[in-house]
Amino acid sequence: MNNKPITILYLIDTYLPRPDQPAVGGTEKQLSLLVSSLNSNVFRPIVVQLGPHSIENTADTIGNVKLFHFPTRKIY
Repeated sequence: MNNKPITILYLIDTYLPRPDQPAVGGTEKQLSLLVSSLNSNVFRPIVVQLGPHSIENTADTIGNVKLFHFPTRKIY
């Protein structure tokens, strides 16, 4: 059997706050709760945030979840 965690990539076009920060919208809150509650022995979640604003760090973590920030002008 393969003991490596399954990598799951999530894309979101808004800012995903840390668990200790209030979430602006329902989507952000639900994604934050989902990725922080996945079993890290089974899943390895990665979140890519696309947004018009520039964030100083291009990579960050929330617990064991990797966050990547990619500033974009337009998504559509």
